[in-house]
Amino acid sequence: MVGRLALAALAGVIAVAGCGDDDDGGAVDAATPVADARPGTPDGPRADAPLPSPDAPAGADAAAADASGVDADPGQVADLKADSITRDAPYYRVRYCNVGDATAEGMFRVRITNVSTSETFETPPFFAVPAPGECAETGGITCGLIGDTACNLRGDVFGFVDSSNAIPEGDETNNQIVVTF
Repeated sequence: MVGRLALAALAGVIAVAGCGDDDDGGAVDAATPVADARPGTPDGPRADAPLPSPDAPAGADAAAADASGVDADPGQVADLKADSITRDAPYYRVRYCNVGDATAEGMFRVRITNVSTSETFETPPFFAVPAPGECAETGGITCGLIGDTACNLRGDVFGFVDSSNAIPEGDETNNQIVVTF
């Protein structure tokens, strides 16, 4: 029991340490449960509460299932699409859209790569899925993180939205983009 509580506390510290003022609107909230999904009290998870079933719905789907007795419509899913990569010294930004007909819970990563050198930077899972039909943009990713120290690369930059496939989507093939600068 002590080990689980220590793990939950450590995960909470990591989640809070990962939060920043990156102006992307998708930073992890310190109140978001990270390591333990058991019912809790204001002081944390109850040690005697059972762990949820691995196939139990989570988040909004759980609320929908609890309210209606059935799972949410499986035909409605989010669909992240990499839309563009822009550069405005000293940053690159990746714009992404939800072209699906639903949103999804969870946070995802964005990877950006200098194609000529293969230098890559992958963000922590800071980004939330926008509402259907909406777009959002990463905060600034410093050019030097992909080897473009002068922020004047002449070549291709590869972007990959939801690079760790954390979000279930209708189409996983439109998460990548290559832009030539």
